[in-house]
Amino acid sequence: MPPTHHPHAFVHHAVLAGVRIRSDRPLIDLPVDGEWDLEVDVRFSAGGDRPADAGAGPPADDVLPEGACALPASTRQRGWIAAHGREVVIIEPPMGIADRALAVRSVLPFASTLQGGGVLHASAVAFPDGVHAFVGASGAGKSTLAANLGALGWPTVADDLTPCRLDGARVHVPLPATLAGRTTDATLRAIHFLARSPRTVRVQRDALSPAACIAQLLRNGFSDVESRELWAQQFAMCTELARRVPAFDLVVPDARERVPAIAADVRDSLAAPSSIPAAG
Repeated sequence: MPPTHHPHAFVHHAVLAGVRIRSDRPLIDLPVDGEWDLEVDVRFSAGGDRPADAGAGPPADDVLPEGACALPASTRQRGWIAAHGREVVIIEPPMGIADRALAVRSVLPFASTLQGGGVLHASAVAFPDGVHAFVGASGAGKSTLAANLGALGWPTVADDLTPCRLDGARVHVPLPATLAGRTTDATLRAIHFLARSPRTVRVQRDALSPAACIAQLLRNGFSDVESRELWAQQFAMCTELARRVPAFDLVVPDARERVPAIAADVRDSLAAPSSIPAAG
């Protein structure tokens, strides 16, 4: 389906979280290659530069088009996403946006949701048996753990935004360009909810029920209760992920000076035979 209106030149491209992004402004520091199966056009606008009642032509960008979703408050952006998820308008404040790439990262999970894709608030690494995702709130240590596992030989698949695609009975993770050409198993093998505790001296991992997994995914995800459509699709995706992928609470010591050793303990725990049961 073509964009709703405004024939702009989307000459800047990026690929992130399994989505090919076309933008009318440069997106500095976003990767330009990688696996993708979804597309979105992102346009940055000065806002109401045209009154909605100005006669023929498109309405002002700060007028919500029919069927579109306003950008969720969690994105800290003004604008909207078209109902089909393939068009996003971000309205810039008078002083502009300092980091357009960050703005795009904030809205991408919602655009993916409307196209039937999923995005976990997770960093992920490729183990020999498939992809392991580490979910957690900002500051939980997801990126740090993934980087240290990478130093141990398990390459990073995603940092903070992990794409998920339902593929028959499995969940597929689109891979970044850094893993192109490798025989990496892109099946999401397990979801680990990461937390640090000063009372823990060793890595602890406990299996979660599907119901507990759904609750954790919603708590730590990009859920949005402002839009009924977004919420329904996000809940459906969380339900499918919990049904297909084993999930665990993963508690690690809160000891930054021991991070490399903790990463090695996590690696050994996940690499142990039969450490990951079959999904229910």
